[in-house]
Amino acid sequence: MGHRWEPHTAAWDKEARAYHVTHECDRCGTQRKAWWSRTGEISAASYSYPDGYLTKDVGYIGAEGRGVLRTEYLTRVFSSRADSTNGRKRAS
Repeated sequence: MGHRWEPHTAAWDKEARAYHVTHECDRCGTQRKAWWSRTGEISAASYSYPDGYLTKDVGYIGAEGRGVLRTEYLTRVFSSRADSTNGRKRAS
């Protein structure tokens, strides 16, 4: 599941000669902040995450790492279901 970005703020900065644009995910509260030129080119970007969002002592996990986490999740879910199913069969 990815972020679901909602427009939050946009303001022209005369000194930077660029728009400072902020979007916020309405699901988790993460903010994406970026500087956009008049032509829409992004010159810099950063993210602000709410407390508890990032994995403790790990930080940001890229796409490949998230795939590993998803497959581990599925392994645990199906293993747990198999254990509970096996438990029910033994009780019968």
